[in-house]
Amino acid sequence: MFVAVFFDPQTGEWEKNVLPVVAMDKEDIELNASGKNPNLPADSTENALDEVKLEGAQFISVHPEQDSLTFFSSKANFDIKKKIISAEEVKYINVADAMIYPDSGKVVILKQAKMNTLHNAKVVASYVTQNHHIYGSTINIFGKRKYAGSGNIDYVDELAGIQTIYLDNIGVDTTGQTYATGQISDTAKFKLSPFYEYQGKIKLFANNEFLTFDGRGRIIHDCNLISRDWFTFESQINPNDIYIPIDTNTIDIFKNPLYAGIYSSPDSLGIYTSFINNKKNYSNLEVIRATGFLHYDKENSEYKISNKDKLQEMSFGGNYLSLNTKDCKAYAEGKINLSADLGQVEINSAGVVNQNLIDNDVVFDLVMLIDFFFEENALRNISKKLQQASELDPAKLDRPTFEKGLREVIGKTEADKLIAQANLYGEFKKLPEELKKALVFNDVKFKWDDVNKRYKSFSKIGISNIGKEQVNKYVEGKIEIVKKRSGDILNIYLEIDKNNWYFFNYTRGMMQAISSDADFNTIIQEVKPDKRKAKAEKGQEPYQFMYSSDKKKIDFLRKFDE
Repeated sequence: MFVAVFFDPQTGEWEKNVLPVVAMDKEDIELNASGKNPNLPADSTENALDEVKLEGAQFISVHPEQDSLTFFSSKANFDIKKKIISAEEVKYINVADAMIYPDSGKVVILKQAKMNTLHNAKVVASYVTQNHHIYGSTINIFGKRKYAGSGNIDYVDELAGIQTIYLDNIGVDTTGQTYATGQISDTAKFKLSPFYEYQGKIKLFANNEFLTFDGRGRIIHDCNLISRDWFTFESQINPNDIYIPIDTNTIDIFKNPLYAGIYSSPDSLGIYTSFINNKKNYSNLEVIRATGFLHYDKENSEYKISNKDKLQEMSFGGNYLSLNTKDCKAYAEGKINLSADLGQVEINSAGVVNQNLIDNDVVFDLVMLIDFFFEENALRNISKKLQQASELDPAKLDRPTFEKGLREVIGKTEADKLIAQANLYGEFKKLPEELKKALVFNDVKFKWDDVNKRYKSFSKIGISNIGKEQVNKYVEGKIEIVKKRSGDILNIYLEIDKNNWYFFNYTRGMMQAISSDADFNTIIQEVKPDKRKAKAEKGQEPYQFMYSSDKKKIDFLRKFDE
């Protein structure tokens, strides 16, 4: 049953079962009250109600299962025979964390304090945050802390376009928070924005500002060589600033893994970009992979994937991949794996990759660290000659790719310190341990040669340091990494001038070197055979270095430009 309580403006007090104006007939009682409620419900706030003034009688349920469910009505009719209360001018009912607004302000209470289903009602949840407004709702109120139903909510995208979502299940969870769920069908043609399609579940939580989407998304573009695959995700979506999680668990509708990165294939596929797609072949090697969040940059017409810090400020570290929807070009930056199978010769590179998806032209701009076991005096010979070559151009230590690569190799904090030193002094005050490798290039550019299956350098080569000695000079040179089933091949040719050069060749456990400098050659030749070998860990390919031949260098230079 419900008890009507009135506020008497003359006495300033609340009085139970007192009727300021009573109109009776044989079968019903009409209750009218005009006092304004000076106090809101105990669990409500002035701000949340936005000038809604409660007037009239306060109806309080004394049913033991309804937790003192309350509402206000300034006009009500009690049918004595049917035991039905018909209340009008009910502005809202506070249930759990929601404000429920009956259509036309009408509420009907049946026997046992059961409230009739509300049709075309509005739900505001929560009454504090007012994050969500559900309309056209069908609501059943069971008590002060429990209600259920269905209704509609509008999704307003960044262009103010409105799409209506039907929530087929509205209720209250164990914490007293309103939640709701819905389903967007495959045929609904729903879009999160002009740049994303969506199908799947919708989840609403009153305390969350935005809706949660748990389903499948798809990007929108006209680049024919990149398929538009549906990908799964679950995340809150801010319609005005969409970030969609993309990680190593992202899958397609068939539960196959999806990838965002650049990959290499030993067959005719060569180098290709996968932008939330399947790999062409499971065995294809990862050149660079980006994870984090997918975001669309309207200004540059690009989809971007990286961590949020890097998406907002490109100077931060982390792998990054973008797809330009106007010119169909892919761009990646971060740690670059050239997938070189070179035994104990280690290559660590970072920088940027550009791929034109129309003509499949792939260009790498890298900082590259190559480390291998070699005679230190021979390496010192090279660095000394380079340092003495005053005619060589100084390396550009302020170029963006070098700075990006350095941050990936040694971390942003330390890299920024070194970059500041380089800009001030033209070199680092002290070479960090991470850079003390046999050959370190601060500017080397490659193109992928699909015919010969190789990374082929072009343009001058910037040398940062050799071993512990800083160089920071540009030289003419040629570097290639040839991909072969029998084992990859590394060739490095560095030229100070036509009469001063150094050549390295590595294949299947053997590093060969030769130079125009007789001292360099003598150093290598005088190393005892047992001192030319590096220790091999279990399962590791044996390694040794030796003096090469002039013919091998000549053959390389001849074939390089064929």
